[in-house]
Amino acid sequence: MSFSQEVKEELATHISSAMHCKIAETAAILSMCGSVAIDENGKYSVRFRTETKVTADKLKQLLWKTFRIETEIVSRNNAYSKSQKTYTITIKEHDEALKVLQATKLINSYGDIEENLSITNNVIIMKDCCKRAFIRGAFMAAGSINDPQKSYHFEIKCSSNKKSEQIRKLLKNFNIESKTVA
Repeated sequence: MSFSQEVKEELATHISSAMHCKIAETAAILSMCGSVAIDENGKYSVRFRTETKVTADKLKQLLWKTFRIETEIVSRNNAYSKSQKTYTITIKEHDEALKVLQATKLINSYGDIEENLSITNNVIIMKDCCKRAFIRGAFMAAGSINDPQKSYHFEIKCSSNKKSEQIRKLLKNFNIESKTVA
């Protein structure tokens, strides 16, 4: 088992008792490995796709403990590697998807999907505990780390420069220096 996997398994055991922190962690996972679909009737669905079972299991727990949404994890062989799997969780019910999108502030008052990438004016990550939860979720969804006994490398893959800048600023809030690599 890789060091990253060990760290993720340890982080998966921590589910905050505070609702705001559970929402922040869910928001990060959705931001990093989620997608939103809107059908021809204007109904929303949310899909999370990850390559780590522990992340899928944690998200399933978060969705239940935070929103009382029962989900299932669908696993498939990865198209690029026969030894790896892809795990998918889909929230198909419009009302449930809308509940998650509204709580995580990933939908605006007009019904448009949008993310507030600010760290100073973002209600999801106002408290330090929520910032930690958000970083934890981002790492669970898109991060890796090397064993510091061998060589140090911590990484969170982001889909945009704005997202990487948000993660950098969150880390800096805890005096952790980081940089962006294109």
